[in-house]
Amino acid sequence: MSPRWLDAHERDAWLSLAAIMFTLPAALDSQLQRDEDLTLAGYMVLAMLSESAEKQMRMTDLAAAASTSPVPALADRVPP
Repeated sequence: MSPRWLDAHERDAWLSLAAIMFTLPAALDSQLQRDEDLTLAGYMVLAMLSESAEKQMRMTDLAAAASTSPVPALADRVPP
């Protein structure tokens, strides 16, 4: 069975979503770095910490939650 290609409406929706997926993170990262000297990954780590019950997490749990973030590199920037 050959694959079913997207119709015109599905293709337009997919391309719009893909454009957002590629441009939004870069735009957010640039603005955070400019305004707060913070990367998007750093912001996400801080957001996860702020949502945790005790405002702290074990590094292994934080790394698992932020598996796409460079968490170990951020550890140097997090105050003790």
